[in-house]
Amino acid sequence: MALLAVTASITTWSYVDQNHAARAANGIPIGCSGRAQLSEFDSTQAMVALRSNKPDVTIEFLAHPTCVSYVLGELRILPATIEFVDRKSGYIELEIAAAHVQEVLDTKGLDAARTLDSSYSLDPAYVLPARRMVGVSSYRVAWPRVATSLAPGQQFFPAGEIGLPALWKNEPEGDGRGVRIALIDQGIDLLHPALHLAKNANGGIVPKLAGIITTNTPQQDGEWVETRAVEAMGGFIDAAGHSWRVPHDGSYRFGILDWHFEPKLEEDKSYALHLNAGVLWDTAKKLVWIDTPGDHDFTKDRVLQDYSIAHHIAWFGKTDRSGDERIPFAVAIDTHHQAIYIDLGNGPHGAFVAGTLAANHLSGGIFDGAAPMAQIIDARSSEEMRPFVMSFASPQVDVINCSCGVARYDEQHFARVVLERLIQVYRKPLICYCEVRGAISVSDYQSPDQTRRNRRASPPYRETINGIEWGSWGHDNPSGIENWLLGPSASLTTQSRYLPFSYPRSNGRVGYDFPKSVDAQTFYPVAPPGYTIGENPSPTITVVSGVVADMVSLARRYHIRYDAIRMSNALFTGSRTVAGFPASVQENGLVNAMGAWHQLAAMSRVDDPINPDLTHFDVLRDPDKTQVDGYFQNIFKPGGDIVGRIWIVRHGGYGGSRMYNLSIRRDGIPGILVFTPLRTNVKFARDIPMLVAFRIYPTAGDHLAYLQLADKRSGTVMQQIPLHVIVPEPLTTTALGVKTFHTFIPPRRSASEYFMLPDNPSAVRIEVSTPYTGSNNPYNSPTNPIAFFGLSYVSNGTWSKSWLKGIRPKGPALDMLHHVGPIDNLRAIDPQPTASWWFVYLQSRGAPEYETQYDPPAPTVPIPVTIAFEEYRVDARREGSILVLRNALAPLKGRIEFFAGPSATPPLSGSETTYVTRKQGEQWRLALPSNVPLSERLYWALHLSPLKTDLKQTGYLTKLKQIP
Repeated sequence: MALLAVTASITTWSYVDQNHAARAANGIPIGCSGRAQLSEFDSTQAMVALRSNKPDVTIEFLAHPTCVSYVLGELRILPATIEFVDRKSGYIELEIAAAHVQEVLDTKGLDAARTLDSSYSLDPAYVLPARRMVGVSSYRVAWPRVATSLAPGQQFFPAGEIGLPALWKNEPEGDGRGVRIALIDQGIDLLHPALHLAKNANGGIVPKLAGIITTNTPQQDGEWVETRAVEAMGGFIDAAGHSWRVPHDGSYRFGILDWHFEPKLEEDKSYALHLNAGVLWDTAKKLVWIDTPGDHDFTKDRVLQDYSIAHHIAWFGKTDRSGDERIPFAVAIDTHHQAIYIDLGNGPHGAFVAGTLAANHLSGGIFDGAAPMAQIIDARSSEEMRPFVMSFASPQVDVINCSCGVARYDEQHFARVVLERLIQVYRKPLICYCEVRGAISVSDYQSPDQTRRNRRASPPYRETINGIEWGSWGHDNPSGIENWLLGPSASLTTQSRYLPFSYPRSNGRVGYDFPKSVDAQTFYPVAPPGYTIGENPSPTITVVSGVVADMVSLARRYHIRYDAIRMSNALFTGSRTVAGFPASVQENGLVNAMGAWHQLAAMSRVDDPINPDLTHFDVLRDPDKTQVDGYFQNIFKPGGDIVGRIWIVRHGGYGGSRMYNLSIRRDGIPGILVFTPLRTNVKFARDIPMLVAFRIYPTAGDHLAYLQLADKRSGTVMQQIPLHVIVPEPLTTTALGVKTFHTFIPPRRSASEYFMLPDNPSAVRIEVSTPYTGSNNPYNSPTNPIAFFGLSYVSNGTWSKSWLKGIRPKGPALDMLHHVGPIDNLRAIDPQPTASWWFVYLQSRGAPEYETQYDPPAPTVPIPVTIAFEEYRVDARREGSILVLRNALAPLKGRIEFFAGPSATPPLSGSETTYVTRKQGEQWRLALPSNVPLSERLYWALHLSPLKTDLKQTGYLTKLKQIP
């Protein structure tokens, strides 16, 4: 059997027959002796599974490419059920008794593993069925009448902002035709007029839905119908307490669809959905009938086949003068589980993102999305990685889209490893909100017209960017990955008629379906019925996926080779730099369809036509030559200059050596010079690392640029490598332990500020003083999220975030004429900081994609911001039975608590707690609790009570420290 192997220190894939692989003396194949490396988060999840009361646990594995057969053999010895295997990638999913989890994790030959909660459910509003027959379906479609036209000057899809009209004018067939995109989401409305039809590569009309990838189980998803065998005699069967007329006598399988969807907000309850129907399956002829009228007569129902065989759909309800009340579905047949999957959708998100991806005018839509003629494959999202694996492995899928956060930070280490393996093995483009080597991660841009016409927010109208600063790795980026690309958010998009993103309100407005516990008074901007205005990266990611699909259409037409890496490089190097924004805010820039296509075509002319491996470059860290994605370094103070080094390896393309020009692609703010290459011409021999050095001129701030590698013969930029340094902003010491920083935030802008607190504080109090700027947060509630803090960065790149929201403070406006409100003070305490780096995100209504006409006016002048850090630290040493304490930083008050061990157990029984109020630098002595032996190890912590009583919490326990 053909399996994959990794060779050399650079990730290169080749096929190896494992049955003939060398084996060590113990019978374990060479290279299969290692155990899975679990991240801290995955290790914790495994411990939870071990200690849970659940009988079974789902575990996902990624086997080493040469070890798949060996791993499967070892797993089959254990009391486990192997649910799914993809041999090409090494992905394995199994169910096992919780008591045997450790045995599974100890299996040799695994690269990564994680445990899952088998009780995962897709949506709290999605009610798993009781599988009972009540004989009636009840529902009310929220948007029975979908708009058929769009007046000039109204809401729009921002095709012009990203170069689509120019692409379509020059290449009319570059519209996604013949391309199939796996939409890993919640399904779409199959009868929405903008999402009904598409075109194949020859221009023929085909259904928009190209296929269904089912990944969930009947225990997770009520769209599944489990069946049992029945026999028909005299044209009828008896089942579920009823007699049902059937097409012919003989053997069938029968089940009950009992599907619910419950809106969260009480005002929306009238739109609750309940579909209840009998399901008949002729296993011999592979035919299915659904009793949608509820009359117990299958002979009157539409005959359906598996959607992969015939693109049949049916529906509940009807169309009449009041509108289209139909709820459509397709079916998939699962003979292994003897179940029928009825593809109705399990939430509003799928249709919400599908419009920007592939909406069109073919059957009455009012706008064209980014790839209007592309087809969609419905790959239902789940907690497991299986939807990704099946989408990559499917020969029907060309592009994979996930409009969700996946493989970000250490908590999703396993997902990142799996996705990188899938990209390497299957070479298909992945577009997501992720930090995965080879993928395209997307965040949000808004043009002035999008803010004005789509969101109908107040001026000023400027280009805005939102999300990358707080969505990326931050100050700890060991691989140097910078794979973000901007796409236009705040776009006109579709929504399901029966599972909408927003519902009509009794007051004439349109609102989110959020429970009152979140905010019942959240409203959407006006949009045509059946449509809505996008926000957040979800419908932005699909815009970029659509551009990729357009490029795939053209690449096939002109016989241009591509893979995931080449597609990413074309989009990154062909993007538009947004003027006025540093690269740390926009990273690779705004997607530009025409520029990306020109790059893809030009890159193909640099490749060796007889070499199947396309030209690309790997980056190795100096000096250990570990593969990374770019150069990243924290520099602790500005000034002077240093030399940075990386190793670059050219793969693919022509043999021998080839000369490349090196240059720096700078950000959108002119005049800032941070990086300069020491050589502008380098000759790269294929597969041989070359040392590339550059000079760095550190200035305070977050600095990102790209080292562009241009083939000298053609002048084509083939790849750009991120160079990233962060230098902390200078702080002014105003008192011992107190440091401040002052800045201004322009209107409709945001800023990311990095600071260092090198004094090793036990706790830090932070306060941001800034004028109140009005409503602007992800749910449009009347709060002011002007800042959040990276409280306690840790070495693996994760940090806890504290959104500090200030309700409009009392007092006079600072500048009423320019909509600058009273001074607002946002405060927080981090009682257990784990690193010296701090990150503060500031904005002055910098995310208008979340605003509406109901929000108050935004400031039109820069607003002042003051950030103050107050550090607390108490040092201790032991002198026999006396504890000597010294307050090293800011004044504090609190009490000392003693512990017998390093974990946060209750304080020692009978130990005294001593309240203290000390000035900075003051030293004092305390007698240790009388019940503590002098020989015993003793730990202590400061239970801090802030001097200023302006925070809700009254006490903060610092980290436990051993008393020396």
